[in-house]
Amino acid sequence: MKRVSNADVAAAAGVSRATVSRVLNQPEAVSEGLRQRVLGAVESLGYRPDRHARAMAGGHKFKSIGIVFFENLWGLASNPFWGRAISAVADALEDRDFEINLIPMRSRLSNASISESLDRLQGLSRTMNVDGLLLMGSLSPDQERIFARLGIPVALWGTPSDQNQWKNFCESDNIGGARAAVSLLVNQGCKDIAFIG
Repeated sequence: MKRVSNADVAAAAGVSRATVSRVLNQPEAVSEGLRQRVLGAVESLGYRPDRHARAMAGGHKFKSIGIVFFENLWGLASNPFWGRAISAVADALEDRDFEINLIPMRSRLSNASISESLDRLQGLSRTMNVDGLLLMGSLSPDQERIFARLGIPVALWGTPSDQNQWKNFCESDNIGGARAAVSLLVNQGCKDIAFIG
């Protein structure tokens, strides 16, 4: 089935495409009667504006976050921690009407110089139309510098090598989590405790 376009709405409402755009983006700039006519066509045709086209044309946000990971996708998804972490992030983004893009980066940063990597990542962030990146995993200091210079918001889920350089990062409290788990088991009477991991 063909996707309904701005031109289809304009034809159905008997107005120009620019008028349709004004109704959707600046409704205060058109009369109430014209607004109702265009919105009626939008409703009857089931038109949904293309979020990416609107963002590129008007400087709006894409409402899309790139999740960058540094191992193969199967390894990431099958890891109990990272699989659940990505699922939780995806749920939180979906609740806020954001899209996600999974971006594997393992070989892209290790086989090129810093300037080539920076150029490649800047191009990737533009072509994937993302507003920001969430980096999942450990990075080398060189990789951290590359991401810090991208020019878009970047957050790290992991421990940065230089915490003064990173304003947006979170890390897991593995020691505190292990302590809590062992305390729970000891309090339940367990004497022989094993760790599998």
